[in-house]
Amino acid sequence: MRKIGIILLPTLAIAGQSLAAMQPAKWYSADGVGVVPSVEVLGLYDSNLTNSNKDQISSWGTIVSPAIAAISEQDKSAYYAAYRLVWGEYFDSSEDNFVDHHLRLNGQWDFSARHRADLRYDFRRNHEQRGEGISSGLGNAIDEPVQYNLHWLHGLYGYGVKSATAQLEFEANARRLDYQNFRETTQYRDRNLLDGSARFFYRVSSATRLLAELKAAQSDYKTTEANTANRDFNDLLAYAGGDWAVTGKTKGRVKVGWQQRQFKEGEREDFSDLSWSIAADWSPRSYSTFSLEGGRQAKAPEQDGDVIDNTNINLDWEHYWQERLATYFTVAYDNNDYVGITRQDKIYEGRIGVSYQFRRWLEISLWQLWRDKDSTLEAVTYDKQVTSLKLRLSL
Repeated sequence: MRKIGIILLPTLAIAGQSLAAMQPAKWYSADGVGVVPSVEVLGLYDSNLTNSNKDQISSWGTIVSPAIAAISEQDKSAYYAAYRLVWGEYFDSSEDNFVDHHLRLNGQWDFSARHRADLRYDFRRNHEQRGEGISSGLGNAIDEPVQYNLHWLHGLYGYGVKSATAQLEFEANARRLDYQNFRETTQYRDRNLLDGSARFFYRVSSATRLLAELKAAQSDYKTTEANTANRDFNDLLAYAGGDWAVTGKTKGRVKVGWQQRQFKEGEREDFSDLSWSIAADWSPRSYSTFSLEGGRQAKAPEQDGDVIDNTNINLDWEHYWQERLATYFTVAYDNNDYVGITRQDKIYEGRIGVSYQFRRWLEISLWQLWRDKDSTLEAVTYDKQVTSLKLRLSL
């Protein structure tokens, strides 16, 4: 259920790490709560706003994103709340203007050396660009972006001393996705998703652990279209792998296993195949980091088909030439094989950026993105470029 509102959304993330490089100052209230306001202003040029292969619409635009976060840290607990508004306006295509809202509430508790927990709630009122997601191939046929609400409750409980030979983790997620417009079509993709995971870690050295994981999930669609097979399904995934962490050099996690997806009413084609994931960082120097992320897993299609067999890989390089000057390079590949229909989509993406931190509270960056989507379904193929200049301000 991965949702992306705009291509450059990672640069506007609500998560705390989006402010880490700038090290913003906190304003403290009388009861010790740290408050961090910030704002990001993005000027951009998008060569293909509707993600179409013909009659492409290009435009300059601005995205303004104010945010505020509150942090309270105790001896054995921490609480975090954040809100971000993302307002976008395109000068030559007002149909693509949008307003998004992101809210996060998070609590972390260390009850003892053996017991710890994390509880998080996210609300996102987001949009999909025309021609993406559920409107893929229809960018010029609709008059505004598709809008949706996503509620996400996440819980994590860990048992075991962190340095001990064995640890356990239990994780649960509850998500609710509701589309807000074009209801004659989007009502059939509203759904609830529940999943739970259990992980066992076995330490083989101070830096390395083996892991075994079992995950179960179910997805329930609220409405079924007439004369169409029900999309409700159950998932079962089992993995084996490991993680590692060498201070200042490398960290990561890799796991390989099997995924089985069964539709509840048996009218669609089930999926059973290899699944894997990797997330790793390597820092040959303290000022240079390579990151690799990828995986293979079945996804639910937003349009036709029973299952999407998705494989993706993403490679990043972040390098600080000076304390305040950094460059960023990203290449990404995403392959979607549709089960139940004849369709395959391949997305190639590259992004480069350079940032300079003028002050502790002021950063400016320049970004260039290229995207090329190929498909056996000609209507959804397109290519685009996005150029952007971003200003970040905090206390």
